Amino acid sequence: TAVSKVGGSLPSRCDEAEWSEDKDLFALADAYGVLPPAAAESFLMRHGRPDLWLGTHATFTSRCPFAVAAAALSLAIWLQVGEAQAPGSEFSSPEAVLDLFLAPFMRIWEDKTNQFFYDLFVSKWRLWQLFEYLDNNNMAKQPEEEIHDALPLAPPRRIRNWHRRRRAAWRLEQQGGPPRA
Repeated sequence: TAVSKVGGSLPSRCDEAEWSEDKDLFALADAYGVLPPAAAESFLMRHGRPDLWLGTHATFTSRCPFAVAAAALSLAIWLQVGEAQAPGSEFSSPEAVLDLFLAPFMRIWEDKTNQFFYDLFVSKWRLWQLFEYLDNNNMAKQPEEEIHDALPLAPPRRIRNWHRRRRAAWRLEQQGGPPRA
């Protein structure tokens, strides 16, 4: 990527801080970085508990959370396309998975490094591709009229007699008063 060209051969600090379980999980990823649904859910259940990462009894203090993020994004993708179902659990929707895991675990690494975005872009976990895949699936599922309705429209502007108001504002400004539009 362009970021890795700028950074030269500097590796992602997050990739350097991964554990053997993370490497085993990465071996299961497909060419796009998507993990199998069973592996993603199992990994999240074992390694995605916040008490393992934060607090006085944290055991993952030096570990990179990108594997948890990749598992959460992969599970969200599988839920979104209907290939994974977890009724009655906290993994009931893609949004619930992302809310539960993504922001808190990204914040953990952001607090540990001064090169968070560099690590994110050059990481072997391909998180940006997973984000893009998730977003593309979301757009493909929506009917076209919903997509167009969701786009914000500019409010109508009244442009009649704009030159008269502008001239009055310029006159006040020339006299030392505040400009008024």
